[in-house]
Amino acid sequence: EDEDDEDDDEYTYGYDEMPSYLHVARGAASALTDQVTEGAKQASLAASVLTDKVTERAKQASLAASALTDQVTERAKERARQATMVAKGLSNQVTEGARIAKEAATAIPRNAVSRAQAGMQLVERAVNAASNKAFRKSSLEEEDTKQVIKQYVDRVTNFSSQYGSVSYSADMLAGNPRIFPHYGDFTQAFVMRTYGPWWKKAPLAPPPVSPFSHSFEVSDFVELEFAVPVYPQQIIVYETYNPGSIVRILASPYNIQENGTSWVVLWEGPPQCSSVEKASRAFSPDLLPCSHAVNVLRLEFDHRQLDYYGQLDAVMLVGEVHKKASTGRIQFVVEKAKRAAANTKKLYRKLSANNLTQLEIESSILPPETNNKMCLFDMLPDELVMTIFEKLDFIDVLRVSCVSRRFFQLGYRIHAGFTGLDLQRCWARVNDVFLASIMERCENLEKLSLSWTGGGQNLLSPSGFISFIKSTGENLTCLRLACCAFLTDECIDVFTTVAPKLEDLDLQCCANVSQDAFMMLSRLKKLSRLNVYNTLVTSQNLINIAESCGDLEHLNIGQCLCILEWDQTMMQITSRLPNLKTLDLWRARTLTEAGVNAIANHCHELVTLDVGWCRMVNAQNCISNLARQCPKLRKLVFTAIRSTSVNCLVSIGTHLQELEQLDLLGSNLINPASLRAMLEACPRMMYLDVSFCRHIDVEHVTEFQLAFPHVAIKKSLQRNLP
Repeated sequence: EDEDDEDDDEYTYGYDEMPSYLHVARGAASALTDQVTEGAKQASLAASVLTDKVTERAKQASLAASALTDQVTERAKERARQATMVAKGLSNQVTEGARIAKEAATAIPRNAVSRAQAGMQLVERAVNAASNKAFRKSSLEEEDTKQVIKQYVDRVTNFSSQYGSVSYSADMLAGNPRIFPHYGDFTQAFVMRTYGPWWKKAPLAPPPVSPFSHSFEVSDFVELEFAVPVYPQQIIVYETYNPGSIVRILASPYNIQENGTSWVVLWEGPPQCSSVEKASRAFSPDLLPCSHAVNVLRLEFDHRQLDYYGQLDAVMLVGEVHKKASTGRIQFVVEKAKRAAANTKKLYRKLSANNLTQLEIESSILPPETNNKMCLFDMLPDELVMTIFEKLDFIDVLRVSCVSRRFFQLGYRIHAGFTGLDLQRCWARVNDVFLASIMERCENLEKLSLSWTGGGQNLLSPSGFISFIKSTGENLTCLRLACCAFLTDECIDVFTTVAPKLEDLDLQCCANVSQDAFMMLSRLKKLSRLNVYNTLVTSQNLINIAESCGDLEHLNIGQCLCILEWDQTMMQITSRLPNLKTLDLWRARTLTEAGVNAIANHCHELVTLDVGWCRMVNAQNCISNLARQCPKLRKLVFTAIRSTSVNCLVSIGTHLQELEQLDLLGSNLINPASLRAMLEACPRMMYLDVSFCRHIDVEHVTEFQLAFPHVAIKKSLQRNLP
């Protein structure tokens, strides 16, 4: 740094003494007022001397810059070149000013003064311009400086689910790593609610909107905000328990309005659960080039292959703070476009030359020698081609439709037969224009998922959704809108009016919907499945819905903080909904055994009940009644209810022979003998969680796993931070 400072002094030395030169020149001009001829000569002489000195200084700066080129860094070379250019430009400007003064002295005497003054003004402007230019170059050099910083999450802005509200919550991702490199189950980590195939296999789980499957599916996400926008170079995700479920990393440009995009994909790939060892890891995938400064990241997960809950400790973002527009992303887009063009040519060679002629494709796209050739695909009848296309989902058919006119027409016919459309997988590309473009292809739509869409500029807006739902909502029976940031009260009002046939509605984590809007759901008389997890729904909202929607069979009202009197709410709801089959009350904080007994007394058809983390429930005063009154139960979640005892397991084994999934995490009063007896009495058991059960250790789990190989018995790896 000292060497660079010395270089700076040497570069600026040439014009640090400029005020003295200007003083000489101004003195010469002033003398011309009394003695025009003598003053003109002095002005000419002063200008000549000034020109020689500035030229000499420019030469010195040029020699100094040349001498430094072999000794300093590339940055110093560039600055030397700039200093030389400034000096040369200054010399030319001053010479021009001196020339004007000289002409004034040798021309008309009575105009010599004004000419000399004009020359001096030009010299002053030249000096000022050179100084400003040098300042601007210095500023640009500061902007070009690559300042790479490392930063951790400042705050969590959004998430699809979280296991806890304090411990195991999404907020645990903020700040520096607390756990890494330790491995195990720690309450200081972020945990999502699901893992493995068990939630998909749960009795009466929500059916998929579309029958098509993919190599990986995104089941959860979390959005993270960082303090300083940077051009990303590296992202490190610290996974401390059951790693490998991350499948996509996206970034949101810092200035969305200027950049014209809301999200860009930095990395995407299949889950790595089966290929990584059971140890903590710092996951740092190779990122795609990004020409935008970003300060928000989004991690997306596929939990289906996880053996148990995955846990994240922290996320680091590494990037440059200041940087000129990167050509990396431009080059990436160009290369991608070239590959797409090459693939298109290959497709055209394989498809019908007749189709290409009809589409008036230019000969430059298709080689001339293929014009008279017919590929075998042209010989297939439309019915067979449509049979092939029927194996593709909606989005893939859209892509195929762009190949040729024939494919476009066949694709339109295929879309006319589609009854289910799942756009959650491509949420970042769904906007008003996209929905408007497919509106005519969705006339027979019955199931629609727009989960995770909206929430930013150039994404889906309330007006775009309303326009689409008015056109396609008449026959809708299923509408999934989980975590939709665009959803407003007006949207609720519209779809409850234009889609009266709705039977399945998912509004999970829709934070922008007010309590008044939930009253409108009572219009949906045919509603049989409702998910309002983690919303602002109130007890009165639910009572009104229960009165109007008597056919409701599946209800998820977990983590609803606006419901205060849970016992009273359960008594009111269950008395109106005797046909309930699945009920999720996760973290119903004020629920007691009175509310559970109300459920048992009214809902005898119950198949799934989740009262996890309802810590005011005394299991010994309600499980026996629940098991007797609800013998069809196949999934029971009693997570963190510490009062679950040996007698509770006896009641379960006696009355719930059809039970398939049981979560007893944190049940400190059960013992190995009662657990074995319960497993023997429940032959259909597939899943059992005994994590944090004080009297059930790893050896017992191993023993039970050998005795009951058809049961997936889970025992968390419990660790304490040093």
